[in-house]
Amino acid sequence: SRHVPESRIYDPSGMVEEFSAAIKKEMDFTLEASYMERFRENFAKDARVFIPKVHWDLTSRRVLTMERVPGIKIDRVGLLRKNGIDAEKVARLVVNVFFKQVFEFGLFHGDLHSGNIFVIDEERIAFVDYGIVGRIGPELKQRLADILISFVTGDIEMLTRTYQLMEILPRDVDRASFEREYYDIMLHYFGRPFKYARLGELLTEYIRLSSRHNIRQPRDLLLFDKCVIELEGLARLLYPEINILVECEPYASKLYRERLSPETLAREAVSTFSDYRGLASRLPTEAEEILRKIINDRIRIEFVHKGLEDFMGEIDRSSHRLTLGVIVAALLIASSWVTAAGFSIFGIFGYVIAAFLGLWLGIQILRSGKF
Repeated sequence: SRHVPESRIYDPSGMVEEFSAAIKKEMDFTLEASYMERFRENFAKDARVFIPKVHWDLTSRRVLTMERVPGIKIDRVGLLRKNGIDAEKVARLVVNVFFKQVFEFGLFHGDLHSGNIFVIDEERIAFVDYGIVGRIGPELKQRLADILISFVTGDIEMLTRTYQLMEILPRDVDRASFEREYYDIMLHYFGRPFKYARLGELLTEYIRLSSRHNIRQPRDLLLFDKCVIELEGLARLLYPEINILVECEPYASKLYRERLSPETLAREAVSTFSDYRGLASRLPTEAEEILRKIINDRIRIEFVHKGLEDFMGEIDRSSHRLTLGVIVAALLIASSWVTAAGFSIFGIFGYVIAAFLGLWLGIQILRSGKF
């Protein structure tokens, strides 16, 4: 393979940069072991998921020793059926477990290829390899729920508003163009029977759209997109009729309802009040600092004008013409005095220069159309 210099990589969405950082973290096995322990805690009361135990006394930055994982690799559909395992149940199970990680724990396995998931039976699966893990904070979790509900309902306006609230759309984005292109992508997905549609295709097209509009997505949102693409491929391998959006809708709807509950609204009100109280407590100190800088002449105000370039250029041109007109008038007066004093040759020479400059100035004024 040929090495491509970093400066030549075009990565407007930040995808290459984000996954490069994730791969570097994956090389530290103690960090991976710590994540594995966190997942064991999260699924401690969920019998559907087996997370191997870490042997810490045999684990270091370069070595990871864990409990033996039983089961069959999830992509070996024929072997699963041979062992009497219902592939459809496994498909629904792996999808539901993933969205539980995202919407309940805010921590999800970020590398869902077939080698990392084993089927113990049709009601229990095991995950290995926690080198790549995604984190979804409370705010991003709410926005992600809005995005998935927008997908389910086909609400493009809600989807665009959500992206704006996430502050991932550039200030100068052409909103009309973005919405039009996104609508075409959504129509291409939802405008045909589901068995011919792929959610992975929808997400891939959105990533391309993001690149065209210079939209830089959060690392964990990109990782979520990648996982959904991998998840859809695995689930459809097991059960081609499965609908990923239908499976995730209960989790997204629950989160959406919780956001409108009295408890959540009260908690947000308390948080907002706390923020304003903190601002009020800082205000006297910050106001005193500003006044001190004003008194000591340390305040610097920068003024940036926009849209005045043409106006300033016109002022420059007008002043140049005025200056030239004064010069022509001065030459005419001086030539007249020289001629009257008996130096006709110099006077004629002055008249010629004045006539030439006057003619040139007249032509410029006529060409500008402003007279």
